[in-house]
Formats: sequence, C-alpha cells, structure tokens
Amino acid sequence: MRTSPSGIVHLVQHEVRRTITAELERLTRRTQLGAAEVDTVAESLARLSSVLVLDHVAAWQGDHRVVADLFDLPTTSECEGIAMPKLTGGATVAEHKAVTRAAMLDAFAVEFHENGWEGVKLQTIAEKAGVARTAVYNYFPDKTTLLMAWSEREMTRFMALAQRELEDRADPLDRLQVLIKLVLIEFSLQRGVGESVASALPPKDREQFFTHIAPLVELVEALLRDGMDHGVFEEADPTDTGRLVMACLETQRSALIAGGRPDEAVARTLPFILRALGASPEGQ
Repeated sequence: MRTSPSGIVHLVQHEVRRTITAELERLTRRTQLGAAEVDTVAESLARLSSVLVLDHVAAWQGDHRVVADLFDLPTTSECEGIAMPKLTGGATVAEHKAVTRAAMLDAFAVEFHENGWEGVKLQTIAEKAGVARTAVYNYFPDKTTLLMAWSEREMTRFMALAQRELEDRADPLDRLQVLIKLVLIEFSLQRGVGESVASALPPKDREQFFTHIAPLVELVEALLRDGMDHGVFEEADPTDTGRLVMACLETQRSALIAGGRPDEAVARTLPFILRALGASPEGQ
C-alpha cells in the first residue's frame, strides 16, 4: 500500500522524535549528566533535527516539487494530483516561512509584554504561534535572537510611520518636533523594553540590542542638518548634536515605561531641546 505524502511527514517526524528519545535514554545510562545537561543536549538534538529534517518536511506542504526533491519522488501529474495539506500562510514555501516567522515574533511580543524578559519561554511562544518548539529553534536559536529580531522589526515599523508623518512636511522645525513626539509616544508603548532588558544581556548582545536604533539616529541627524542649512538651528556638528538629542529623549524612557504620560514627557523635553538648538516651539 502506497503511503500518502502527509503520511510520510508523520512517519518521518515520529521516527526522528523516537530516535532522539532513545539516544537520550542511552546517553543518560552511559554518562553522569545532570538533568539540566540532558535538557541542553535534548535541545541541541531537537535543533539539529529541525535544520536537517523536520523543517524541510514541514516546508513542502502544498508544493509537490519540494516533497519530490526531499523524498526523490517523480514530479508527474500523478504526484501533482495528490491532495496535500495547505501551507499555514502564503502561497509558496518562502511566503509560508515569512508568515511563520512573523507569527513567532508576534507571540514573542505578547509573552514579552505580559511576563517580562525572564518570563519568556520558547515553548510558550511555539504554542502561541501554532508551531512545534523545534520549529522555533530553526528560526531563532534562543530568546536573545528573538529579542533582536523583534526589536529590528519594531524599528522598521516605527521608521515607516515616521517617514509617512514627515513626508508632507517641509519646515525643519515642524519635522523635528513631530519626530520627537513620535519617539516619546513610542517609548510609552514599549512597556518592558528598556534598560532592565539591556542590563540582563551579555555586553556583546547588549551592544547589538542598541544598534537597532541606528536608523533613528541617522534620521535625527538628517533633520538637524536640514535645519542648520536653512538657518533654523544654530550651526554645530549634526552628529554630536543628534547624539545629545537622543540622550535627552532617553532620559524619559524609564518614566514612560512605568506608565508616564507622553504629553508630559513632551512638555519636559521639547522646549529644552529646541532652546539648545537655538530655536523655540511654534507660537512661543
């Protein structure tokens, strides 16, 4: 009796997991590894199985060409006519992977905001995203990698918002004021993302965590340079001045994360920044 493609998937997944369990049992009997060490080995094996087998098995769903390559099956009309389960998102394997990755990042955001950094668990993220835990490891080997990817996605979203808000505005003073307000509002929305998270990361990861703000720093610098060119702001080094503006805004992050009001943060910082630039808010 010929096994269907969906049956092949279940057989391969079952066999891989059975093999891992058996090997772990043998390893435990032959060594003196502790429970934590066995868990570490189990995660490594699960990650390897995803990279080498399971992720490829899951990816072929809905596309006979992928399963044909994976299992050396003919790409005939007979194979094309087999009813196969649909991808969970997107019409192609690439689109499916993009949707799956986005679902994992969405699940991470929920976990992050509800339970804090220490409460983030890859198993829970997998459950919320509707995937196996081994699939999460294939995209993100640890929760720090998830944090970096999510942070980068959030910055991309914010930069798109900022560009939309600024594109129809010509006045340099107006543009800078709008951006400052947007940044402070964004701080208030990112509860759980702040110094407490950065301080929990190793120095190397902490440095990488803060590199995601580079596009924002570059935008601030560009707005300052434009304002100086038009005589709206006093002449100064736009790079150094941009860093000072960002540092001033950073002083408000903790208060906003703790529940402070964005309008009060704007009232505290905007006049100070504009006075330092040799300008003043409109109407003052």
